[in-house]
Amino acid sequence: MKAISGYKRGLTEVRALLRRRKQTEALAAVDALLIQWPDQPALLVLRGELIQLQDEDGPPLEDAAATLKRAATLDDRNADAWLELGHFQFAVEDDAKAAEKSFSHAISAGSDALIAALIGRAAALDELGRKREAFDCLSAARYLQSAAATKNGSATDDASLFERWESMVGNA
Repeated sequence: MKAISGYKRGLTEVRALLRRRKQTEALAAVDALLIQWPDQPALLVLRGELIQLQDEDGPPLEDAAATLKRAATLDDRNADAWLELGHFQFAVEDDAKAAEKSFSHAISAGSDALIAALIGRAAALDELGRKREAFDCLSAARYLQSAAATKNGSATDDASLFERWESMVGNA
């Protein structure tokens, strides 16, 4: 098993290079990390972004597109991958139709994560006795869930959300 410390050191090096505006060296450092972690979506997204910052001597923009598509394919729920792919498709490829689909994927993935985070935070706030804030979190989660269900034509709802909602309404 690979040591995560090497991964963390590598990312620290990439960030330092980016702060010094050394995009070519940062791309080389990301490429080195990808040798050990070839299927790491966050690295692939970073690589796609860095390719776009290179001058004409850097990798072709088609490599950025392929890298971003790979990241999105490897992790279908990675909102960052879909978001970056959408920006690339819109700004570089001038393909609004493909970009809209990618942005839609990003919204879906981001909404799912946000809903889960709101429900989790509501549970923690409820346990801390902060009922009003917990209720607000559940209200926001319910709104997002309803919007997603309407967009997808789905009526599925998270039972735990409704259980918490009813508990909060009953105690409010």
